[in-house]
Amino acid sequence: MTETDKLIRNAIACKSLEERVRQRCLEKSKNLTLETAIDIGWIFEATRDGMQVMSGEDPRVEVNKLAWRNGSCQRSQKTGKPKTQIKESNEQPQKCDRC
Repeated sequence: MTETDKLIRNAIACKSLEERVRQRCLEKSKNLTLETAIDIGWIFEATRDGMQVMSGEDPRVEVNKLAWRNGSCQRSQKTGKPKTQIKESNEQPQKCDRC
């Protein structure tokens, strides 16, 4: 391992903003290589991102929704509330006040 690799490895292990990454690197301190330190960081980021997606906190996730327009249901990629509201009865959808 080159001196540069050691410096980068030590920076990840000691200066990471995430305590869990530092802790995991220190647990493997005798066998810690640059590749292992990078893998630990990637695993932590992937786990954190996955947890955010599962809890609905990740704003980068785009979810399709159904929006009612002209009495038919269409897929929409826009965010926000649907432009029409559906009553529980068999009546036609009514447009909201903002349309």
